[in-house]
Amino acid sequence: MYESLPRTARCSSRSSSPPTFPPGSLRALPYALSQAEESQAHLILPHVIPLVPLNEQDQIAASARERLAELIPPEAADWCHPDCVVRFEFPAEGVLTLAESQQADLMVMGVQKATPVAASHLPWAIAYEVVCHATCPVLTVRG
Repeated sequence: MYESLPRTARCSSRSSSPPTFPPGSLRALPYALSQAEESQAHLILPHVIPLVPLNEQDQIAASARERLAELIPPEAADWCHPDCVVRFEFPAEGVLTLAESQQADLMVMGVQKATPVAASHLPWAIAYEVVCHATCPVLTVRG
């Protein structure tokens, strides 16, 4: 966890290419912001992207960080220290690894109903894996 900040709240989003955030993830953001404000927490907004060619990762990561930063209201700096993190891993594994490495006290995760996509990338499957293996509470927000 970061220096003197007492708690970590997180909002998770995921996609497969240039950053577009699923509606479920965007609906979770107000909950994550509220929890961070109430706890005077360090807010981490991760974007975990699976299966991206190595030579495209820098460009995609920069774009994703920029989009995440745009989602944070300017007044958030008054009550938390937001941090936008981009990782290239399988979504559930990436979220769990980040939460553990940051010693998260709470995860806020948006989910949406299953879509006709590969089973390993279904939002409910990812949320289920995160909830089952998380070392901290997970607040899921249905989108």
